[in-house]
Amino acid sequence: VEKVFYTLAAVTGAPSVTASTTSALQVVINNGNGNPSDTAYSICQTTNGTTCADNGYVQTNGTLGASAAWQTYTLWGGASGISVTGLSANTSYQFLVKVRNGDSVETALSSANAATYTLASQVSGVTVANGSPTTTLQITLSWTNSSQTGMKIERDGSCDATYDTTIYDSSSANESTPTTTTSNLSANTCYVFKISSYNAGGTVNSTSAPTSAQITTPPAQVTGLAASATGSSSITWGWTAVTGATEYRVYDNSTGGIVGTATAPTVSLTQSGLSTNVQKTVVVRAYNSNGEGIASSSASAYTDAAAPSGLDHTSQTTSAIRWTWTNSGQSAFYARDANSVSNNSDWTANAYWDYSSLLVNTAYAMEVKARSGDSEETSYSSLTRYTSQNVPSSLSFSAVGTTTITVAAAGTFTNNGTGSSVVHFDNSASATQDVTSGSSW
Repeated sequence: VEKVFYTLAAVTGAPSVTASTTSALQVVINNGNGNPSDTAYSICQTTNGTTCADNGYVQTNGTLGASAAWQTYTLWGGASGISVTGLSANTSYQFLVKVRNGDSVETALSSANAATYTLASQVSGVTVANGSPTTTLQITLSWTNSSQTGMKIERDGSCDATYDTTIYDSSSANESTPTTTTSNLSANTCYVFKISSYNAGGTVNSTSAPTSAQITTPPAQVTGLAASATGSSSITWGWTAVTGATEYRVYDNSTGGIVGTATAPTVSLTQSGLSTNVQKTVVVRAYNSNGEGIASSSASAYTDAAAPSGLDHTSQTTSAIRWTWTNSGQSAFYARDANSVSNNSDWTANAYWDYSSLLVNTAYAMEVKARSGDSEETSYSSLTRYTSQNVPSSLSFSAVGTTTITVAAAGTFTNNGTGSSVVHFDNSASATQDVTSGSSW
């Protein structure tokens, strides 16, 4: 009687395991042990690294079951292995392999593979929105986490499915959501963002990584902002046109309040209802359906000052006049002799000018102008007044009669009779006389 016996099968080494999906791992039997091609193998999951777990036997269809399944290396997928399915995302797994010979004598279990993680689930609900800061372009990116260990965020800078910029990449940490990106963004440019998840083993899940919708950044920053015209109660602002802008919004730089809007292609706005000589500082932002661009550099201007009013004179003497006027918030004043312009106050903050070394009882025409904080000058306002007449030094009497007497005033009375200039006599008995020629009564 002839009886056939099989030698024992060789114990195999630890299987090779790689992540394939969020619910499957690819397990490849280590066949480098010299066993013939018809040798049978079984594969099981282990939770302790040494024994098979309950309901942890890999079935021929890749699921896990309660009993061992035996088939050859080739039927287990050969060098490609078998996809073990029904697993949990981002979870570590180890597997053991047992071999049996033609007499169904089984070997010991192999060593376990290093713990291998399934791929992490992708995040969900990815959304994007343009931010509205004044100094930088910003895009806010939001999503819902899915228990991933880390993440990679990539940006497509032209919406052509080429992700050319990585803005975050960590296999062990997640970016906070929402997050705002400002790096190297360009105006009027289309962007798409993609987020891939890392598992705890540091493997990134590049399959079906979720992407955001396309988003286009707002128009470019406004340039060339300046005051193009001013009035006593208004300032007209102008700037350079921005490609793609449908509207321009002018803001008060101090309060952030909106001053007004201009519809493209208009590139100017008049700010009205202002006080005289008041400084205003504004910025302008271009707008279209994608949002507001970043603010321009600020520009400042003053409204025009009002021409001086309330002109008068005080402290008048025979050789000096103090000219005065009302300070209505102007920044400076310039007074001068209208007939001798080299005689002037120069620019001064005072609302008066002391003009001296003048002639007795002589008319002087003073004119004064003002300027704003931007040194824009007003027209002149003018006033003509006389210096004082000399005071008589004494009185003398002559031709004294019973009913008459001649009184003469001693002194020099320059320009007597000019304008309202007179020598005024009063006898304290309700009799008076204004003498315009000579100096006696």
